[in-house]
Amino acid sequence: MLLGCSVAAMGWSMLRSGAPDASVGLAVGATAIAAAGAGYAVALYRPLFRAAARTLARTG
Repeated sequence: MLLGCSVAAMGWSMLRSGAPDASVGLAVGATAIAAAGAGYAVALYRPLFRAAARTLARTG
């Protein structure tokens, strides 16, 4: 996920600075992949956070 975010940031900064190799497609595509990775990470780890919250509620 961190790699996707950094590639997206690189794409946008290249586009903003006017780099000759920059393209809107790269920036938008990398942003979409980073967002999909973040969504997948949230969906993957959500059960762990719920279980931890239940455990804390019982013991706290």
